[in-house]
Amino acid sequence: MAALPPVTKRPDPIIGKLKEVMALVGKGDLAAAEAAARRIQQAEPGHADANNILGIVLINRKNPTEAVKYLGLAARKDPSNAIYLNNLGCAYLDLGLIELAQAPLERAFVLNPKLTKTSWLLGEFYRLAGKPERALPYHEMACRNEPQNAEYKFALGKTLEMLDQTEDARACFESLRRHPVHGNFALYRLAVNGRHDLSSPLLAEIEDKLFIPPANRRALNALHVGAARIREQNGDYVRAFTHYRKANEADRIRFDLGPYRAWINSLIATFTPEVIARHQGKGSDSDLPVFVVGMPRSGTTLVEQIIGRHPQAVGAGELDRIWRIAGNAQYRSDVGKFLSIFAAAEGPKMAAMAESYVKLLKFFGPDARRVVDKMPHNFEFLGLIALSWPNARVVHMRRNAVDTCLSCYQNRLTDAHGYSRDLTILGLYYREYARLMDHWRRVLPLKFLDVDYEKLTSDFEAEARRLIAFLDLDWDPACLTFHEGTSAVRTFSRNQVRKPIYQSSVGRWRNYETQLQPLITALGDRA
Repeated sequence: MAALPPVTKRPDPIIGKLKEVMALVGKGDLAAAEAAARRIQQAEPGHADANNILGIVLINRKNPTEAVKYLGLAARKDPSNAIYLNNLGCAYLDLGLIELAQAPLERAFVLNPKLTKTSWLLGEFYRLAGKPERALPYHEMACRNEPQNAEYKFALGKTLEMLDQTEDARACFESLRRHPVHGNFALYRLAVNGRHDLSSPLLAEIEDKLFIPPANRRALNALHVGAARIREQNGDYVRAFTHYRKANEADRIRFDLGPYRAWINSLIATFTPEVIARHQGKGSDSDLPVFVVGMPRSGTTLVEQIIGRHPQAVGAGELDRIWRIAGNAQYRSDVGKFLSIFAAAEGPKMAAMAESYVKLLKFFGPDARRVVDKMPHNFEFLGLIALSWPNARVVHMRRNAVDTCLSCYQNRLTDAHGYSRDLTILGLYYREYARLMDHWRRVLPLKFLDVDYEKLTSDFEAEARRLIAFLDLDWDPACLTFHEGTSAVRTFSRNQVRKPIYQSSVGRWRNYETQLQPLITALGDRA
C-alpha cells in the first residue's frame, strides 16, 4: 500500500533534500533514495518529515517492519499531522498488524476527512477485519472522491462481494473490464461470481484475450481460471481442465519437495511427548484460541462459519500471526534452534508473546469465549501452538484427498503454495501433510478434534453439535443457519458458505478422473 508524500508549510532547509529523495523514489532508484534518506534522518533524528520520508522509502523497499519505527517517530513528533498517521496505519496493514492500524487511521480521518487515501485504507482495514459493512462507506467515499481510480473501485467491488451485494459488485467489475491493469482480474471476478452458459459473451471475450495472452502471469492465470469455471459449470470438463492446466503452467512457482520433506522429518523427530512436556509452562493459559487446520480447500471456512454463528464465538478468518511468530523464532528454518531459543527465553517474555496473540483474537471478539483462527497451514505449527497456548483447541478438517487437491489446483492460492501448481508435487505434498498430522494426533496434549467434510455434509446437525460440544459451549440452533450469518468470508469459499449445506462438492474429482491420474498416483494409499 503506497504511503502519502509529506505536506509541510514550514520554511525548512531539510525539505529541499527530502524532495530530492522523493524524486529518486519517482525515478525508481530506491537504493539511492534509502541511502540519502538515512543520511538526512541520522543528521536530524528529531525531524518529523525526515522520519516520515525514510519510512515511506522503506515501505517502497518492502521493509515495513523498519518503516514502522520511523513513521511512528514522525507521528509522535507531530500527532496532529494526518499524513504521518495515515502512513503509520498503512505500514501496520502491510505488516499484518491489523489491531494496531485502526487507531492511527481513524485519527488521521478525524484530522483530515478529505484525505482520500485514508478513506480507502480505512475501508481496507475494516474489510481485512471481517467487517465489510463498516468498510463499505469508506470505500464508497474514496470512489466518489476519485471516480477514475481503478484500485479504489476494485476494492469496492470486493467489499460488495463480501456483503453478498452481487449486482452492485458486478457493476463495479463491469466498469473495469477494459482497464489495462485491472481488466483481466475484473473478467475473472465476473466469471466466477455468476452463472454463464457456453454462448456467453463473457466466455468469448476471455478466450479471445487468450489468443494474445497477457504478460502478467497472475492475469493469465485469472483469465484461464475464469474460462475454466464457465466451462465447468456447463459440463465441458475436458476444455475446463485444459484451462486449469494452463492457468497453473502460467503461474508456476518452484517448490522443492526435498527440503520440505526434511523439515517435516525434523518436526516429527523433535516434537516428542517428552520434549513437549519438558518445554511447557512458558506460554498463555488462555482457552480463547480455536485453531481450525488442514489442507486448503478442505472445508475450514465452513467450520469457521458454523462456530461463528454461536453467540459466544467469533471467526477471525485466516490470520498470519502464527506464521510470523514461527518465523521470528526460527521454527520455520531450524526446529532445533527454535527449541534452544524457546528453552533459553525467559518465561515472562514468552508469556508476553503468547498473550500478544490472545490480544489479537480479542480484537476480533472482545466478549467471545472462543475465537477461531482458520489459517489452514497452522497445521505445520502445532508444535509451537502446543507450547505457547496449551489450552487452545484444534479442529482438524479432513476431506477426500483427491477432492481437496483438485480444489487447490483449480483455485489460485498465494505464491506460498507453490506445491499446488503441479499435480504430482501436490499429491506428494499432501502425503507430507497427512504424515505430520498423524504425528501431531499421537503426541500433542492439545484438545484435538477430527472433522470429516463428507460426514459433516451428510449428517450436518449431529456433526455441528459434536463440534460445538468440543468447544465446551452450550448448543445453539443458530449454528445450523451458518449461511444466514453476516460474518465476512475472505476466501474462495465465499460463495459456497452463502448457501445451505450441500454435497455437490463431494466426489467432484470423478469429472476429471482421466486428467488427474498423476495426482492419484502421487497420493498413493492416501487417495
